[in-house]
Amino acid sequence: MGQTLDMTKEEAVSDMKSKKKKDCLEMIVCEMRRQQTREKIIVQVGRDSVFQAAVKYLQGSDSEKRPLEVQFKVDEHVEDAVNLGGPNREFFTLFFKAVTEKKQNMFESVGPYVLPVGNQGAIDKKLFTVLGKAIVLSLCCGGPPFLKLAPYIVSYIRGHEYLHQLELSLVNNSYLREYIQKINRATTQEEIDRIIGEDQEKFMEYCGWSNGEMVTLDKVGQYIQVLLTWELVSKRKETLDQMKIGLDTLNFLENVKDLDELESILCVDVSQEKTAEYVRSELFKAVSGLECRAIDEQNAKKYTISCLEDFTGMYPRYYLFKIY
Repeated sequence: MGQTLDMTKEEAVSDMKSKKKKDCLEMIVCEMRRQQTREKIIVQVGRDSVFQAAVKYLQGSDSEKRPLEVQFKVDEHVEDAVNLGGPNREFFTLFFKAVTEKKQNMFESVGPYVLPVGNQGAIDKKLFTVLGKAIVLSLCCGGPPFLKLAPYIVSYIRGHEYLHQLELSLVNNSYLREYIQKINRATTQEEIDRIIGEDQEKFMEYCGWSNGEMVTLDKVGQYIQVLLTWELVSKRKETLDQMKIGLDTLNFLENVKDLDELESILCVDVSQEKTAEYVRSELFKAVSGLECRAIDEQNAKKYTISCLEDFTGMYPRYYLFKIY
């Protein structure tokens, strides 16, 4: 009662809806855990080979129905630790980090976001489906979310309208970005025709613009929209559709696609970057200064620093910082 006295009626209703949605998300995760009725699967892995081990585990038949227990190995010896969920969380943290590394060629970085790239090898191996499945099973383990995607990708995955979220700042291709800027600045038909005629990359030919149709001054906005859709969605459609399949593991996507909380699992909130960076900076100083003697302490410190390196841009309230 006291809490709502300081709120407007609209704020109180909004706060109540937010709590209901969070409760709803937690109920969905609990229901997914109840579906994991098959025998537990134990994955023994070294920290430097998590990507390969995770892919093998996630591609296994009915792996989503089997509760996971991760045991880390050091020099072929399993670490002596009571598993209260920490190793599972570390496993998914390391996997999500590995997935976005340049050597995997699955994502490109654009500002605070990562965008999937059309790597045919990764598509053929269904690695983007594997990633979607990993996001779901990480939640089942109380693990980290995958807070790396641009808002338009989350909207696409949810089946919502996304065209208004396509921005030039998300385009990594410097030639295309410059081309769009020139088209947008053009003030005469002659200037538009010259820019298109000088385009050696043949963007008009590849983007799907209607054959033979002129780009006139009144159609510049429409043409730019087609270019952005081609670059950000069409060229990545197979990867995005694979992620949708993976995210529907245990019917997760179907159950949460209309919940705003899905964005807190998949989408970077750029408004929180400064808060996250401050927290990361202060914790990094404190953790780096810790003296560790036992190997478990050294591993915990190393893992914590690894988490902190990925902390920028994340929702602090959703990043689970439990070690063991």
